[in-house]
Formats: sequence, structure tokens, C-alpha cells
Amino acid sequence: MTSMFSCGNNERRMCDTIHPQIHDSDRLSMWLGNEEWVCRPLNNPQKLQFNAFQDKNPRGFGLLQLDRDFSHYQDVMGWYNKRPSLWVEPRNQWGKGAVSLMEIPTTGETLDNIVCFWQPEKAVKAGDELDFRYRLYWSAQPPVSTPLARVLATRTGMGGFPKDGRRVNTTRISGRVVLPSTLSAAI
Repeated sequence: MTSMFSCGNNERRMCDTIHPQIHDSDRLSMWLGNEEWVCRPLNNPQKLQFNAFQDKNPRGFGLLQLDRDFSHYQDVMGWYNKRPSLWVEPRNQWGKGAVSLMEIPTTGETLDNIVCFWQPEKAVKAGDELDFRYRLYWSAQPPVSTPLARVLATRTGMGGFPKDGRRVNTTRISGRVVLPSTLSAAI
């Protein structure tokens, strides 16, 4: 699957525009075969970036656009707040492999620069027969979600200033999550 991420809350470097955010998807979400949930914010990197998330028999994964607030985009042409998420639900056992994510540098919103796919562990050779059954969901929200907390936003920025005023070469990462009512009541 492909998508576009030019800039967002966690990546302002390429946002030389009047719009606060420009993206079709803001994260890769994965429900791993061991029941673990992984949420990876998307980026518009300075150079090609490739990540592979090892798994066995994934339960689902997708490129999600979860921020639905128009004021976060302010774009009446692109309507990024209305872009659908795409979720892949395997319908049989896929075995060992990886959910692969490629992020390609881009300077504009018309070029898809996000690529996500399943890569089997064993190299595929000519004549091999593979059986990958799956269902695709295009929707505002994925058909499943973690029963614990849901990530609403991810932000990155400079890690801080030392007492002498020189810039520190660190990055601070901050997130905002929503807890389900059952968990909130227990805290």
C-alpha cells in the first residue's frame, strides 16, 4: 500500500506552507501475531528510510489517518482530515516475515512517499506458490484497535537547553493517549 506524508505534528521540517499538516496517513499501526500492538508515527525523512517489523502470523496492519480535526489541516482542497485509513486483515496464516515500511523524502503533497507491505521471511523464487488471503478495509477508523490506550498524537522537538545556553543534540518525544473508560476508572 502507498500513502503520502509531507508534514505533521512530529515532522515540521518540510512544512513550508500555510497548512499546519499535510498527510494522507499519520501512522503505521500493527497488531502482531503475539497480540502486541505497535504504533509507528510516519515521517518525511531527509534520506530514504526503511524499517522492517518482524512478526509471525500478523493479525493486521495498516496506514492510518486518525486525526479528523479540520483545524489541524486547514485545507479545503486536499481535505486531509477526511482521508481514509487502510487496514489489512490476514485471513490465513502468513508465517514468518516482516511488515516493511519505506519512507521516501518528498517536497510535495502530490507524490506518494510512504510504502508498506508484507515481506515473507523466505526469499520468493520464480515458480513458488504463495497463499496470502486478506481483507482490506478503507475507513475512518480501523475495524479493530487495542483494548488499552490509543495514541492520539506524537510530537518531537529539541530536547532542551543546558545552563550555558548551547543547543543540546537530543530529541524529546511526547505523546498523547486516550485510555478506555474501564482502564481510566482503575487508575
